[in-house]
Amino acid sequence: MRARIASLERWKTWWTTSETFHDALRATKGRRWTSWMASTKVSAGQEGTKTSGSIVTRTPKRGEDGRETHTNGPNEYRDRLSAAEGSSGSRTDAWKDWFLDCPPVSITNGEVEPTALQWARRRGPDVPEGLLWKIFRKRSARTVNQEGKLKRVGAGDPLPPGSVLLLPRSSIEESHHQMTGQKSTKHTEITQAQKKWALSMLLHVEEDFLVLNKPSGMPVQGGTKVVLSIDQLLEPVFRLQESDKPRLVHRLDKDTSGCLLVARNPDAAAWISAAFRQRTKEAHRRRYQANVERPRLYVERTYWAVCEKRDKGTELSNAGLIDMPLRMVGGEKGKQKMVAALKEAGSTEDGLHAASSFRLLKGKDGLSVLKLWPHTGRKHQLRVHCSSGLDAPIVGDKKYGWSLSKTSSLLPKHPKLHLHCRKIKLRCPDGKEVEVTSPFPVHMQKTLSMLGLGTFDA
Repeated sequence: MRARIASLERWKTWWTTSETFHDALRATKGRRWTSWMASTKVSAGQEGTKTSGSIVTRTPKRGEDGRETHTNGPNEYRDRLSAAEGSSGSRTDAWKDWFLDCPPVSITNGEVEPTALQWARRRGPDVPEGLLWKIFRKRSARTVNQEGKLKRVGAGDPLPPGSVLLLPRSSIEESHHQMTGQKSTKHTEITQAQKKWALSMLLHVEEDFLVLNKPSGMPVQGGTKVVLSIDQLLEPVFRLQESDKPRLVHRLDKDTSGCLLVARNPDAAAWISAAFRQRTKEAHRRRYQANVERPRLYVERTYWAVCEKRDKGTELSNAGLIDMPLRMVGGEKGKQKMVAALKEAGSTEDGLHAASSFRLLKGKDGLSVLKLWPHTGRKHQLRVHCSSGLDAPIVGDKKYGWSLSKTSSLLPKHPKLHLHCRKIKLRCPDGKEVEVTSPFPVHMQKTLSMLGLGTFDA
């Protein structure tokens, strides 16, 4: 008992008199003193250390201003942060050893300020998505504004134009080191024959974007059972210049053919995505007010579809607007589908606003050729609107009600999906308007010829 009391007295004396302990406690702002002890234990005899029995402590070094200085570990990181935040000169240069700086934020008219996470994805280094979330979760990212002030930033914080996003260099370099020598799963080995075939899809080339003629049956993005997709062809085939970094900005269903827009650089991806959003916002405003001006940036897509009326005794109207909200049902991936979100008794679920315009071009033997303009970009929007809104499913669309047993005699036994993105029109930030038309796939050409639309000039 006396030995235990003596030991407690020695610890009490060290606790109350050790200047080093209290300095460390203030420096670490209340962190566990045990972790501090582990970081300050060094071999006896080194400069700046002293020993007392079995306890090894470190005598702190102090600068001219009397503040404790550190030479390694997170304390050095903190001191350099304080020095940079308190300096009056250029603060970005002081962080070149600690941070990687992304290009200054720039936006086009009509585009909202990007969040820090969005700008890191768009103009930051090529790192895994999980690492970006980890950096922002630990509050390790900073921004430097035009005045040179340094500030912590979160993933959802908006970045004003001109600000520079800083990401910790150590985390980025460690990620690159781990990925070095590992086989990339994103890019697939493309043969010369596949590359030649893929280049034949190219319809139009602009400085900021490409337009491809996507074939029916080819997926836009990869999956568990996908061997080759458009996304896998972007880097090895459609990177036409060294500075290009092609990205998808919208989607087409696997069995839908036609115009597919691909951005050639991150800035183009941003303003094209903004144009798609403006199109949806414009449609939503038109729902409640008239005479809405067309936005400065916009994208307009024109589809052709061959539909088959369920009730053979009725005919479609010549033109109209389908304003039908949609919602997703089904839990398992691959079995999900969109349905009309019609309010039932006691239901409060409205679904997502979805609007499409249509015009009848030709009707024969229960088949109708329609021109369709989607005003919003919901999943499977045109397929659901034709099936539920017009009671005329698209030919070949078994998922949304087309039945092989009621098919027209003009169609083959197992027809493909008759939905084609015929035309895409967009206005660029400089005011230039671009319009691109894609040819019909073979199966739609045969059907349209049988219906008397062989010239395809409607």
